[in-house]
Amino acid sequence: IRTRAEKSTTLSLTSPSQSVSPGAEVVLDININPGVNQVNSIKFTLNFDSNSLSTDQNSFTIDSASDLRIVEGPIVANSSFAVTVAVANDPTKTIRTEQKIGTIKFKVKDGAGSGSSQITFDESATQVRSIGSGDTFAENVLSTTIPATIIVETEEDTPTPTPDPSVTPSVSPTPSVSATPTPTGGVCVAPEKVTN
Repeated sequence: IRTRAEKSTTLSLTSPSQSVSPGAEVVLDININPGVNQVNSIKFTLNFDSNSLSTDQNSFTIDSASDLRIVEGPIVANSSFAVTVAVANDPTKTIRTEQKIGTIKFKVKDGAGSGSSQITFDESATQVRSIGSGDTFAENVLSTTIPATIIVETEEDTPTPTPDPSVTPSVSPTPSVSATPTPTGGVCVAPEKVTN
């Protein structure tokens, strides 16, 4: 008989890797795989590089097919984003299969330099609750988190294509046509006979 909840829930960000330019928008799906848990509440905190990325309180949207609702937040700090979502007090609404929680948007700052940075779940500030048999309300059933990697590419990173050396077309000399001399027609005049 289980006396403690089994930690089998995974939270992930997809697409896990994106290449973007300064000024672009990054859209990530937030997904949950509950494993054997019956999840009814999720509080997650995302950490990001504030030198390259920014977000706001309106950047998170719950998936339209989900029974989850925002119950706290979002709270946006300098380099973190936190929100708590939960289902209603209805055991039939608990999350028992893999699904999308929602989407979150980040803006790549105009002055962002080239390089890669991760958007990660702060596991010390992320909690997943389950109401399965043997689970206690205060126990965190989070097992694994999967981050996303953002690769910023600036114009300096894009190599300028080197044109192929222009090939000067060789001009074939025009063959000289030797004119065949045309015989000049003439009239041969016999000398007159001189009569004394």
